[in-house]
Amino acid sequence: MSMSIEILPTIMKMISSSGMDELSNKTGLSTTQVTSAAAIALPLIIQAMAKKTEDDKGAESLAKAVSKDHDGSILENLGSYIQNSDEKEGQSILKHLIGKDRTDIAQTIGNMVGIEKEQSMLILSILAPIVMGLIGKYMSKENVSASELAKSLSAEGENVTNAAPDASSLFKSLIDSNGDGEVTDDVMKIGSQLLGAFLK
Repeated sequence: MSMSIEILPTIMKMISSSGMDELSNKTGLSTTQVTSAAAIALPLIIQAMAKKTEDDKGAESLAKAVSKDHDGSILENLGSYIQNSDEKEGQSILKHLIGKDRTDIAQTIGNMVGIEKEQSMLILSILAPIVMGLIGKYMSKENVSASELAKSLSAEGENVTNAAPDASSLFKSLIDSNGDGEVTDDVMKIGSQLLGAFLK
């Protein structure tokens, strides 16, 4: 059995309805900037998770981390979590998923959206525990195994590819990159695809 998490549209809609003001206040950005940054950051996190769980060891490691520390309660009051969020938790998750290239990825997101690297890093750090919480909620509800989680995350990655093909290659290259921070894609086209796909 595999589950349909629909991480990207679910979290984008949750933030839009109950956490946008807090995220804007926390980062010092406009709601438009926050929405654009989140629409890029979330698929990146999902692609990183899908890549991390391609082998059994990675899948077991992520499933164990989710079961131990992420039961989904974070989603019950998203605004409060964002307002009081500690960047350290998100940084720990990002370090596990992406490694040292997370700083360069934050810079790339900043360049695409027109915000500072520190602001995009903060958004990544806030979003990562939310993603883990959503996965934890579904793992518990559906009694999902590590291998089933890996299949579901792979499917999520395919959803990104199908919904925003121009963005997908960028995500994969960033995750696999040497951290040069170069972006040659049509940023406006990518942003339009992502927002259209995940906020419809």
